[in-house]
Amino acid sequence: MKKRGILLVTALMVTVVLLLIGMGLLGSQSSRYEAAKQSSYISQARQLALAGLEDARMKLELDINFPPPPGPEQTAFSYSETLITSPYQGTYSVLVDMTYATDTASYIVINSVGTVGSPTEPTAQYRLRAELDNMTAPVVRPANVDGIVKDRFFRFTHIQDEEMP
Repeated sequence: MKKRGILLVTALMVTVVLLLIGMGLLGSQSSRYEAAKQSSYISQARQLALAGLEDARMKLELDINFPPPPGPEQTAFSYSETLITSPYQGTYSVLVDMTYATDTASYIVINSVGTVGSPTEPTAQYRLRAELDNMTAPVVRPANVDGIVKDRFFRFTHIQDEEMP
């Protein structure tokens, strides 16, 4: 009779150990899913920041009046745009710094921050800093239209990534 009691206790202990192992595996799997979801948000934020860089580059290249004339002792211009794709909302904020545009180095610094989610409570953010070569080169484009330039060309010389917490 003693053997039956020991066998029952042993079976219960094995069951408890297997149950704990199973719960641990389920807990680690949910954290993996959460990490994968956060990685997806960070990737979206980086793409929004890249969209901001490209938007600023194209505005500089095509519009002679961009950025607008600065105020006294003002060297930077900033703007932001919100993109809404159901169910997500994304924003990019761009800062165009023209401090060195007329210098001998002749480059423009652009900072772009991509934000996924609400701007007040973001799910993820990503910052990119880029330098644009401020060179003028002939570019084949259709005839000039008011405000659109035919011979301006900007290229990125340096892009620096910075993931934000």
